[in-house]
Amino acid sequence: MARITPAIAPVHRTHYSHFDRVCRTDQLEICICCILVTHNRGHLLRNAISSIISQTKKPDFVVIVDNNSSDGTTDYIERIAAGRTDIVPIILDQNHGGAGGFYYGMIAAMERDADWIWTLDDDTVAHSTALEKLLDYASGLENCQADNIGFLASRVNWKDGSVHKMNMPGFLTDRSPIRSDCRDSKQIEYASFVSILIQRKAIERVGFPIKELFICFDDVEYTKRI
Repeated sequence: MARITPAIAPVHRTHYSHFDRVCRTDQLEICICCILVTHNRGHLLRNAISSIISQTKKPDFVVIVDNNSSDGTTDYIERIAAGRTDIVPIILDQNHGGAGGFYYGMIAAMERDADWIWTLDDDTVAHSTALEKLLDYASGLENCQADNIGFLASRVNWKDGSVHKMNMPGFLTDRSPIRSDCRDSKQIEYASFVSILIQRKAIERVGFPIKELFICFDDVEYTKRI
């Protein structure tokens, strides 16, 4: 896959600030899966889930991977999933870390024929237009450009609106935007799992995250591999 372009949708670990510019384009019907990975953070997970189901463009289904929580998170996930077809709980029998959680989550998403997979941490609160903006950017690309995009990444902000330094992507030397009408986007090499939208064909090409990395640079390794 060619290099990556971060999208124009901001995301925060506690709240989101609006981004002034939105690139609107028509979108084909595609299947979107969101993956949330959690462990003993049910109090944060509630806010993350609320932000997902409040999206202006909702994912077709949400895979919630629980890394063997012991604080009631598992019971909460099972309660909210009861009677719903759009929430898919995966309850693991041990803690596999973020790497293992996204590994099993991506397998479930691929089995459900997802075209794009949106990953989020359990302490991330997505602005209501975060997914819509990511998809808008992708749908506005020329066919040849879209085929070469492995993933798109959101801007990640801290609760005070400042850029979250731990989730800064790795920029390419050439930061020029692929879409001239979205000048705020930049080309990047890697990003964190806090909010990235991965194209199915990228996963088919490079496989899944290395689950043995647990929480050590698993997202950097994976996105650089794409």
